[in-house]
Formats: sequence, C-alpha cells, structure tokens
Amino acid sequence: MSWVILLKTVLKLGSLLARIVQQKQLMDAGEAKALSRGLQDATDKMDKANKALRDLRGNKRLRLKLRRKFRASKD
Repeated sequence: MSWVILLKTVLKLGSLLARIVQQKQLMDAGEAKALSRGLQDATDKMDKANKALRDLRGNKRLRLKLRRKFRASKD
C-alpha cells in the first residue's frame, strides 16, 4: 500500500513541475512578443521622424518660415 501512495505522490509532483515549466515558457514567449511589438513601434516612430526631417530639408519655403518664426531675438 505504501508503494502506491509513494508512486502517486511522485506522479503528482512531476505533474506540478511540468505545469510550472509550461507556465514559465508561456510567460517568456509573451514577454518576447511584447518586446518585439515595442521595438517595432519605436522603429515606426523613428521612421516617421526621419521622414519629417527629410521633408523639412527638401522644402526651402518651410525652412525659411521656421527660421523666421524661431529667430533669436537681439537683446
């Protein structure tokens, strides 16, 4: 009788350990996916900022307008 109880306990512990490992793998996968999404968002924002700079450098009228608007005052 004690062998059956011992075997049952070992199987329960094995099952518990397998669930813990599976949960850890799922959490790691979710973390990697969130990190990837964050990096993609950052890249998109950098691309948008670079496009705005290229547009500004290519438009002389807009550059002149901005220079006049943000000209340093002579104090």
